[in-house]
Amino acid sequence: MRSCSFLLLGLVACGPCGSTSSTENVTPPTETAENDTPVANDALYDAEGNLLPSDVVVAGLALPRGLEERPSFGDRRHVYWTNVPIVKVQGYFGRRLITGQVDRIGDAAVFRRAVPQGVRGGIVHLDVGIHPIPRGGGARVEIEEIAPVPQNPPSADELIRRFDEEQRRLD
Repeated sequence: MRSCSFLLLGLVACGPCGSTSSTENVTPPTETAENDTPVANDALYDAEGNLLPSDVVVAGLALPRGLEERPSFGDRRHVYWTNVPIVKVQGYFGRRLITGQVDRIGDAAVFRRAVPQGVRGGIVHLDVGIHPIPRGGGARVEIEEIAPVPQNPPSADELIRRFDEEQRRLD
C-alpha cells in the first residue's frame, strides 16, 4: 500500500504544472518530427520527461542515465550520484521495483527488500535508497544487494571455531 501511495505521489509530482492558458502557438504531438525519431544516446529523458534506462545493470535492475558511480565499501554495495532532480530519480525506481515497504525519511525514499520487475532466474533482493544531495540538488542512490540465506548454515560450534580463529589471526 505504501508503494502505491509513493508511486501516486511521484506521478503527481512529475505531472504538468502551471497555467493552462498560453499565448504561444503549441503544435500537437502528432505533427512534430521528434516523436518519429529515436531518442538520442546521450538524452536523459524520454518525450514524457521520464528518465531513460542506461546500459548499467545491478542485480537485474537497469539504472537510469545520468548516474555517476562513487566509491563504496563491499562487493554488494553500489553508490551513485546524479544532478537529476530527486523526484525524477525516485519516480524512475518506483516504476521498476516491486516491494511492500517504502520508507520515507524527509525527501529521501528507501525501497526495502525490493525486487526489480521482469527479473528471471536468481532473484536478488535489494535495499535501494534515494537521498537528496545537500547544497546542490540532485540525488545520491545507494543500492545494497541483500545476501541470500545460506542453504546449509554453519553450526554454532563452527561459528565459534571461526570466531576464535579470526581473533587469533588478529592478535
